[in-house]
Amino acid sequence: VLIGQRIGLDGPTKLFQAYGKRIRTVYELDDDLLSLDESNPSSEFFKQEWVRQNIINSIRSATAITVSTTPLAEALINRGYTTGGNVYVVKNAIPSSWIQKPRNHPRRAFHPFRVGWAGSATHGGDFTGRRVRQIARWVRASEERQMVTMGADYFQSLGPKLTVVAGEREVPDYHRKLGTIMDVGLCIIEDTPFNQSKSAIKAIELGAHGIPIVASNAGPYRDELQDGVNALLVDSYEDIGDALQALYEDTSLYRRMSVGAIEFAKANTVEARASQWEKAILG
Repeated sequence: VLIGQRIGLDGPTKLFQAYGKRIRTVYELDDDLLSLDESNPSSEFFKQEWVRQNIINSIRSATAITVSTTPLAEALINRGYTTGGNVYVVKNAIPSSWIQKPRNHPRRAFHPFRVGWAGSATHGGDFTGRRVRQIARWVRASEERQMVTMGADYFQSLGPKLTVVAGEREVPDYHRKLGTIMDVGLCIIEDTPFNQSKSAIKAIELGAHGIPIVASNAGPYRDELQDGVNALLVDSYEDIGDALQALYEDTSLYRRMSVGAIEFAKANTVEARASQWEKAILG
């Protein structure tokens, strides 16, 4: 079995299709690369016709296609790249060993109440000026609050109220650090066609550490999370400050959201997905 992920260059495309004539091939896709937002730094590359055609041809030639969400599977089917019979939806997951215990409110801790975000430089469209200003306004309102980011930094205007944490190259190291730097985690996205096909992996990662989640009521978070059960969902940028304030003031709500986030992570483990991967890869 040959598994190809995000194949788009000429050499790998030819190799993938050549092997497909002799053995089982699996094209793995966890983002809708053919509908990237303009703000995504990779959009110029994936807009090139030859790259798009390589991706489409590889999808069409594959024995099986694995995607991380149902909306992504539907997008491929609706565009005519596959009939759907060979598409397997296998949601993103984490090892169960990474799941920690629920948290209590950090009010008695010897550090500020830390609002955190972690991610790459592909989220410029999600953190528009209005969203950044709303979050920054809430953080600035008290000396007991701090913004913490790991990866791309969209909050430079906060100055000393911002702590930027260096990222980690190895995934286990990233997860260990993630659990130590924030008290509330943001999963904020714009409701775009690209984001509608994304997975809720960021919420799963936060949930594994029992970090209460404030998420946009859009895309995978609207589909996967339950407002008031395992996250606080916000419909507009104005609602972000209200959700943060609720978690800041209400210790029982904070604890409930931590417990709910843990349960959400427990429902999304690699071990639970193993049989799905076996079926997709081996047929």
